[in-house]
Amino acid sequence: NWLSGESVGKIARTLGERGYALDYVSDEQLAATRVEKGQLVTPGTSYRVLVVPAARRMPASTLRQIAALAQAGARVIFERWPEDVPGLGRLAERRAEFAAARAAATKAGVTVASDVVAALAPVARREALADAGLNFIRRATDQGHDYFVANLGARAHRGWIRIADAADLVVMNPLDGATGSAPRRATPGGGSEFFLNLEPGE
Repeated sequence: NWLSGESVGKIARTLGERGYALDYVSDEQLAATRVEKGQLVTPGTSYRVLVVPAARRMPASTLRQIAALAQAGARVIFERWPEDVPGLGRLAERRAEFAAARAAATKAGVTVASDVVAALAPVARREALADAGLNFIRRATDQGHDYFVANLGARAHRGWIRIADAADLVVMNPLDGATGSAPRRATPGGGSEFFLNLEPGE
């Protein structure tokens, strides 16, 4: 429960159920993150939005880095502002640094929203795979995106699904090595849907 019962675990579960791909990030990884064309770029990958779950305490250095990312054009959503710094050493000095970092983040236009899902909707891409009860992992590649899709439910999935930004889809079955093209149809207003057949556990 140290993770699942906390705000970070609850937000991660909700976002996953709503079809948002996500990763966890550490203070150290944030320190190595930069902004390029509005994207948060970390070693190995990039992200559209930084979501900061509600936290009672946050180091001033972390809040200062988040403010710098927002000033550089990153989209940042706080569930709510952290209340204070951790620890008691140099408390007055660190609290002053914390207040300055929060003011800089506010000036940079970070979003503070208790409903993170609603705040994400206009700025982040979600996958309709989640609406079908399917679990997925999405990774960017030089050719587009790779998806690992699993049916962890008790019923087979046989139906049409929409995959964000996909023009064609090649299906690869890791259980037997079979590959092939997924049946495709156009959707009203543009885009495509693909037919996916997954038994429970596939």
